[in-house]
Amino acid sequence: MFRGDLLKQCSLMAAASTLTADELVQYGPDETVYLARTLVPQWLDELGLQAAPPTFAMGMHTLANHNSLVVDDAFEMEVALRRRLLAEQRDVVFDCLPGAAEAAQETLHLVRTWMTERGLPIVNLDDHPLAVAGQLIPEDLCLMVRHDDGWRLDGASLCFPSIWQLSEKLGRPMIALHSGVPHYAHELASKVDRFLDGLRPNRPVARRNLSVKPYSLLHLPVAKSGQPVGSLIPDELGQPFWLRSELQTLRRLPHSGAILFTIKLQVAPARALLPRPDIACRLAAMYRSWDDSTRSYKLGTNDLTTGFLPWLDRISS
Repeated sequence: MFRGDLLKQCSLMAAASTLTADELVQYGPDETVYLARTLVPQWLDELGLQAAPPTFAMGMHTLANHNSLVVDDAFEMEVALRRRLLAEQRDVVFDCLPGAAEAAQETLHLVRTWMTERGLPIVNLDDHPLAVAGQLIPEDLCLMVRHDDGWRLDGASLCFPSIWQLSEKLGRPMIALHSGVPHYAHELASKVDRFLDGLRPNRPVARRNLSVKPYSLLHLPVAKSGQPVGSLIPDELGQPFWLRSELQTLRRLPHSGAILFTIKLQVAPARALLPRPDIACRLAAMYRSWDDSTRSYKLGTNDLTTGFLPWLDRISS
């Protein structure tokens, strides 16, 4: 995406962010790392992409190897970006309430164990344990702590949020964290609470989601209402669209009893769908199946119908 086009998109988002358009661009990743890849991302086959009617399920499955750490060719670039954000935008990307202190220590120990098992170098940093852990790996790290009224988000090292802000969510219960999610209060809230209560330390679980954006930005501390307005017509390669997927894992920490929620953001240019017309077809069917409330929540004011959906139709026919 040309810098002028990216600045225009970021200008629309900046009004709903603590950052300016220039700052949003400044904290963008090195796109060349993603564009240099020649293989179709394996994670495309992990996507659900079910068409409606919705099942109102969490979509979780057991994490086979108990290790949520993803090591790829973007590892060093993304970790370096996280360290910049922790140094320069700390109030935006990090906070931890006192009640999550033990869980933060457990998280750092877990991250160091993962890295040791992978033979990765561990940098010694003098900082809060959760902030240190968040500067060692590309994953965002969120701590859910059980209170009398339910599970609350009590700490996070959150550098790569997908259209939400930590300051709006910290210390709030699950029902508030999912405010605006269609059908959550009536269909999912009780299921989620029971699921979290029953999560065992030796059975981490995972799920994956997908969104489509006209940029490769990772750091998007933007309110839901601040998504870019309007439609874009992609070229034959799907530019300027990018696929944005989160590998999310949940695990109970054995000593504190808190739950560690990890989010590994993975992006790929839309052209990654060209060799997979089957996935393009399923993606188009899913978008068309959404009811108005789901479409509003998932897409906001973005218009994928005018340009992106016809492109999916072309490459899947």
